[in-house]
This record gives sequence, structure tokens and C-alpha cells, in this order.
Amino acid sequence: TISIEDANNFFNGFKELSKRLNFNILGYKGEYATLFHDADASTVFLKDKTGKTLDYLDLADKIHELTNSPILFDTSGWNIQDKTTQKRMEALVEKAKNGNYEFIEFNISINPFSPFYEKSLKNKSAGNIEKERKYRNIYTNRMANVIFTLTPLLDKKETGFILRAFQNNYDNMSGYTKKDLKKLKSEIIQKVYQMYIKDYNTAQKVISSKDQIGKYTKLLKAKTKEISTNLGMTGRLLKTFKDKLLPQHTKPKKIEKSKMASIIDINGKVYFTDFKTTINPNIQLNYLNKDCQTPAISPEIQEIKSTWDNLYNHFKRKK
Repeated sequence: TISIEDANNFFNGFKELSKRLNFNILGYKGEYATLFHDADASTVFLKDKTGKTLDYLDLADKIHELTNSPILFDTSGWNIQDKTTQKRMEALVEKAKNGNYEFIEFNISINPFSPFYEKSLKNKSAGNIEKERKYRNIYTNRMANVIFTLTPLLDKKETGFILRAFQNNYDNMSGYTKKDLKKLKSEIIQKVYQMYIKDYNTAQKVISSKDQIGKYTKLLKAKTKEISTNLGMTGRLLKTFKDKLLPQHTKPKKIEKSKMASIIDINGKVYFTDFKTTINPNIQLNYLNKDCQTPAISPEIQEIKSTWDNLYNHFKRKK
């Protein structure tokens, strides 16, 4: 975890640099910024030495001030038994519901590539129906819980869903296709609906009227209607389906313009990526955590010892 001191030095450093240059160098209103790319936002928060917590909204506010970009909050759920995270997410939802956080895009990811769902499919192939149902329930219960928890934010236009699967005509992807995800989604929505009814009849923690049951169920169905088959071939997908992938899955898509993003690790190391190749320009910020060893960056890193012009041209050629 990045230290509060390193985080503040990062924020203040860019503010000072922009002040010296007389313009905001990160105020380009880019596509988006995120605190932790391709990971679950429910796990992101910081504590200072006194124990005070900066939640995702606090940190997103700081990043938005620097970049003027939308900030993504992506989640695929958390362990239902993790009461600490559950309480933190409930507090975050209340804060987001009542505060001015329109710059944050809340995305709930429902997809057939979850480790629990994959375990369910493997047990189905092995003929172990009991374990197939067990792991499927773990996944659908988890997703129902995250949707129920974030329900007060469903009517915000900034709240949406990410649903991705393989196309239906890929026969060797049984369990991972659009029609499979549609069934999985319907099962999750039915569980959310049951949670709405139970909550209304008992605690009224989220649902305080019968009208809300209908309103949120309708919203949920509308916002989960579209399922994308445009899959980015991440390292995880390539590893999982290495023996099943068809040529069209791995064929690079032609892009009109190179989109280069920057990644800053918690030890201050800076990387550039177009999400197919990652470049290490050998730049490191002077963080207190600068000697911290971190997991490998994905996609795999290519070392490059060159000028900034050569770095730019490297990505420009990747069209």
C-alpha cells in the first residue's frame, strides 16, 4: 500500500509543477483516470499513522483535481464474510449518494471469467454437480450482494455495468459465451430481487417502499441489457484459454491512434503502456516506498533506453 506521505507528495508535486509552468499539465480531461487499474476498487483506501482513513472518494477527489478526468470505480464484488469491507462500502455509498461525486463512474463487472465461476465450470465438466452449484452460488451471491449494496447509486447516470463474454458461435467456449452470461445475469438479478423483498419486509436498510423494489429492479435490468463481445486479451484470459483461443481472438486490432497510458507503481516507478506492450523508461519518483518490491507489471515490460522522441515513436508505430 502506498503511504499517505507518498500520496500527498505525488498530489502536491504535480500541483507545484503546474504552478511553476503556469498551466495544469494533467488537466487534459483524458478518457479516465483510476486509482488502481484493473483491480477491485473496494479494496482501495489509505490509513495515516493516526488511523484516519482516506476512502476511495477522498482519493478520487484528489486525482480528479489533478487530471480533470472521470475517475473509475470498478468492482466485481467482495467476500460476503468480509464485514470490514462491507461496512466500508456501505459508508462509501452513503457518502457518494449525498455528496458531489458526479466525476466518479461506478462500474459493476459481471463476467464469466471469475475464479469462482471457472471452478463451477470445471466441476461441471468433471461431473461434480454439487461443487458446480456450490461455486456458482458463491459467485452469484457475491454479485447480488455488491449490487444490493450499491443500489442507492443505481439511478445515477454515472453508475453502470460491465458485461463481457465470448460470442455465441464459439462452440469451444462453452460456459463463457454471451448466452451463458445472460443466464448468469438473470440468476443474479433474481437474487437481488429477493434481497429487495427481504430488506423491505425486515430492516429496510436499502428498500423502504414497494415502489423502490420495482424501480430498482427495472433499472437493474435496463442497465445490464447490453453484453459486449469485444474482449481485450489480457494476460489472465490468454493464460486461461491458451488451448481454446481462435485466431480472431488473438489477432491485434487495428487502432486509429496510439493511446498511451501511464502507470505509477507504489514504489514510485513509472511505466507507459498501450495495454499490449509496457515500456520502462527507467524513471522513478523519490517515494518513501522506493525500495518496495512489487509484483510484475502486465503486459510484460520491454526495457527501452532511448530518448523521449524514440519512446513516442515506439507507440506511434503500434497502429
